[in-house]
Amino acid sequence: MKLGEIKNLTTFRILFTGFLVLLLLVPMGMIESVITERGHLYRQANEEITASWGSGLLLTGPVLSLPYVETVGGGIGRSYETRYKHLRPGAMVINASIDIEVRHRGIYKVPVYSADVLMHGRFMLAEVLATAEDTALFALEQGLVQIPVSNGRALKEPVQFSWDGAEVALRAHRDGSAEEAVIFNAELPAASLDRDTVHTFELRLMLAGSSELAFVSSSQAMAINIDANWAAPGFFGVHLPASYTIGDDVFTAAWEVNDFFTDPGHADSECIAFHWIAGQPRFGVRLVQSVDTYQLVTRAAKYAVLFIGLTFLVYFFTEWFGKVALHPVQYLFVGMANCIFYLLLLSLAEHIRFGMAYLISASAATVLISLYSLSILKGRARAALVWVTLAGLYAYLYVTLQSEDYALLIGSIGLFVILGLIMYTTRNIDWRRTPEVNSEG
Repeated sequence: MKLGEIKNLTTFRILFTGFLVLLLLVPMGMIESVITERGHLYRQANEEITASWGSGLLLTGPVLSLPYVETVGGGIGRSYETRYKHLRPGAMVINASIDIEVRHRGIYKVPVYSADVLMHGRFMLAEVLATAEDTALFALEQGLVQIPVSNGRALKEPVQFSWDGAEVALRAHRDGSAEEAVIFNAELPAASLDRDTVHTFELRLMLAGSSELAFVSSSQAMAINIDANWAAPGFFGVHLPASYTIGDDVFTAAWEVNDFFTDPGHADSECIAFHWIAGQPRFGVRLVQSVDTYQLVTRAAKYAVLFIGLTFLVYFFTEWFGKVALHPVQYLFVGMANCIFYLLLLSLAEHIRFGMAYLISASAATVLISLYSLSILKGRARAALVWVTLAGLYAYLYVTLQSEDYALLIGSIGLFVILGLIMYTTRNIDWRRTPEVNSEG
C-alpha cells in the first residue's frame, strides 16, 4: 500500500488527530504555568498587605488569676507553696462590628477589616471557690486580670477595660511564647474582689486584621454576635452559628456556646501564655472572596483536552460526512484558538468580574473559530454546527465552574451525556471504510 493511501486510512487519521491534541498540551502547559505564576503574585501581594495591615485574629475573654497557698507534705516536712487559679468568666457576650474594605496592590485586591469588639460578662467566684479545700487560702486582695491579644500590632486604639463599672488601667507585657501576642494585665484594688459578689467586666478592642476572625470557648456560657459588610462569609471550626443571615453586601451571625470545661490549668504560673489559648479548638468566620479568579481559571484549564478533542471530533465528522478535506495545520489553528481562550480569560478576569470575563473570552473564541470554519468547511450549516458545539461546551463549563459543590456531579454527568451522543451519532459508521473526501478548497 502506498504512503498516500495509508494517510487516508480512518485509523491513521484518528491517531494523527489524537497526536495533535497531545501536541496542543504543550502550549496549554505554558498557559497553566502563567496561571500559576499570576496566582503566586496574588498570594505575594496578599501576604504583603496582611503583613502591614494585620493577619487573622484569635479572640478570647479576660482571665482572672487568683493566688492561693497549697500545703505540701505533712508533719515536720510540711511546706507551703504559692499556686494560681486561673478563672474564666462564668458568662460572656461578644459583639463584633466588622468594617471590611478592599486594599489594592497593583491589580490585586485583598479584603481587610477593622473590628470594633465589645465584650461584657461576669465572674462568679462563689461557684469556683466553693470547690476548694480551704477558701480562706485564696488571696482575693491579690487578684490579677489578664487579657491575651493574639497580635499586638492589630490594636488600633488603647484597650479599654472596666471592672464593676470602674475603669481599670492596663499594662502590656510581651508574651515570650508567641512572637506577636501581647498580654495585658491589671492588679485589682484590694477591695475589688469578694467571693459572694458577682463581678462584671467590660472590654473594648479596636482591631485591624484580614482573612479571618476566630474565637475559642472562653466562658461557661458565651454568646457571640457579628455583623459585617461582606456578602461571602465562610463559617468554620468546632461551633457553627446558631443563626445567620446573608444579604447582598452584609451578613450577620450569632453563636451560642456552652462549655463547662474551661479551666486552663497551669497552676504553677502566675502569668498566662497565649499558647494555652492558641492550642484550643477554634471557630469563627473567614472572609471568602466570592470569586477566586486563579482557582476558577485553573479549574477551567483542566477541561482543555475535552474542548480541543470535541472540536477536532466535529471537524473529523465533517470531513467524514461532508466529504471535506482538511489539513492538519487547520486543526492546529483551531486548537490554538481554544488554548488562547484560557489566556484571554485569565487576563480579563484580573480586571473585571469573572462572569463578564468568561462571556467575552468564550464569545471571542467561538466567533473566531466559527468564522474560520465557515471558510474551511465550505458551508454555513457545518460552521453553525461548530458554533453550536462550542457554545454548548462553554456554557457547560461555566455552569460546572459556578457549581463548586456539585462540580464533580455535573462534570461526570456531562461527560457521560457527551460520550452517549458520540456513540449514538457514530453507531452506523463502518470504521474500516476510508471516507470519501472532496479535495476542492
